[in-house]
Amino acid sequence: MSSRTDALVDALERLPGARRLGAALYRAFAFAAARALERISDVTAVYLTGSLAGGALVAPGRSDIDLVVVADLPSTECELAFVRKLRRVHDELRRFGGLFYNLDFVALEDLETALAFGGPWEMELRDHGVCVAGTAFSFAPAPRPLREVRIERF
Repeated sequence: MSSRTDALVDALERLPGARRLGAALYRAFAFAAARALERISDVTAVYLTGSLAGGALVAPGRSDIDLVVVADLPSTECELAFVRKLRRVHDELRRFGGLFYNLDFVALEDLETALAFGGPWEMELRDHGVCVAGTAFSFAPAPRPLREVRIERF
């Protein structure tokens, strides 16, 4: 951001209730974006992750909105068509500046692997992801090594 924008954000943050209002506006933007993403064919669910989903205090003007799209992509052709549509919607969302900088997607058939080994947003889905559009998945708890369970019991 420019120094003028930083100064404006700093001034707005000092207003009473500004952070709470900012978080509410961010949530509204997240739900609106999720609805736009849900209209893409093959989208199964849209999850909110990151600080907004985890209940952390959002810094309006500095935070972004992290969304993960889960899509049923049975073939390479379907995935390529999906990515083109996703790119168009993402271009529309980027009109809101850096709010939707982090947008990711995972194919439904790769979801279990992404939960264990994916990027930071996919790995958060199980514990902190909030389904904001589509059908929420019932995630099984992450398997824990037997040694860890024994130490905990001890």
